[in-house]
Amino acid sequence: SEQMEKRRGKIAMACAPTLASRKLGETLDSFRRGQPETVIRLLEAAPRAALDLLERQRVEFYLGPELPGHSDIAFEPLFEDPIYACIPPAFDDGMERITLKQIAPHPVIMLDEKTALRSLMDAVLEEEGIALNLRCELQSAHSSLSLASAGMGIAILPSIALAMGPVSKVRTVPIDHHQARRKIGLITARGYEQHSYTKQLIALIRAEYKGAPPTFEHQQQGPKVRALTNG
Repeated sequence: SEQMEKRRGKIAMACAPTLASRKLGETLDSFRRGQPETVIRLLEAAPRAALDLLERQRVEFYLGPELPGHSDIAFEPLFEDPIYACIPPAFDDGMERITLKQIAPHPVIMLDEKTALRSLMDAVLEEEGIALNLRCELQSAHSSLSLASAGMGIAILPSIALAMGPVSKVRTVPIDHHQARRKIGLITARGYEQHSYTKQLIALIRAEYKGAPPTFEHQQQGPKVRALTNG
């Protein structure tokens, strides 16, 4: 069709801000070197904005967190992304895992209500009947890490966001709750006809991301925790 001809050799995709990483850049560059005649346009978008992009056919697919409750999109999970607490020394009791109840007395830094992570965490907190002491609500994982590193509070972030740094001044600890993880995958509009180049790129992303999230050397590392005794 005429529309398909216009798209030939051009791929428009979107990804969640926490996935606009070096790993994705290397994957796209690898595809570009194999298909030098193809132009990839990448948009960074929060999940709700991505739904609009898919609906208006501004992008062909989205790499990001699962969005339950939308029948007009198809989700293919690639990996699960655990949620971490990024703890400054002043609030660190040295535990290997931390519960939401243990986080609650401390000031907390969260991503804002436009993010999928916030929706997930709000649902978990409501189920548990726990209210957090929100100090900051931010759009950027990088800003959240920066403020946690400055000692403003405990930042709650997904594992893949921890590569954004800085993390040298906080210790990253898994949140101990069975729902403290999100599914990351490929989201497409149902019934949308994808070009063969797009299918090839999706296959490459699938191969790169399928299984487990990227591991980060700094996880579980950080500053020495504060003394637990007066001695």
